[in-house]
Amino acid sequence: MRVIAAFLIAPALAITCMCVLFGGQPYADALVVSLMIAYLTYPFVLVIGLPLFWLLYRKQWLGLKACMMAALVCAAIAFLFMLSPLDKQETLRQIQSQGLFIVATALLGGGLFWWMGVRHNQALKQPVQDKDAAAP
Repeated sequence: MRVIAAFLIAPALAITCMCVLFGGQPYADALVVSLMIAYLTYPFVLVIGLPLFWLLYRKQWLGLKACMMAALVCAAIAFLFMLSPLDKQETLRQIQSQGLFIVATALLGGGLFWWMGVRHNQALKQPVQDKDAAAP
């Protein structure tokens, strides 16, 4: 249950925190921008983040660094979909202007996910049992 809550809360909290930090005004436009970014973020978290989490869980690589790197992978793939394929100058400008925001948000989101869903979660410490391994 903690992992599900972390999947739902961590991206929104990270996006909102970074919008407040980068926007400068805590309540003016940060909430609207956060909602727009979350609308794009959650599909990628579900499509890419869930399989990455399952892989990390199966390999028992659920450390802070692994969660942050998985969040960075999700954010990088989402960012690639947002880039304009037609204009190289526009793509370079987007990478320069939005890259730091996306990297910082992904790292914060991965850290929050680990802190909320993985840290001290005894249910995740048990290795996954394969059905075939129990067969004689």
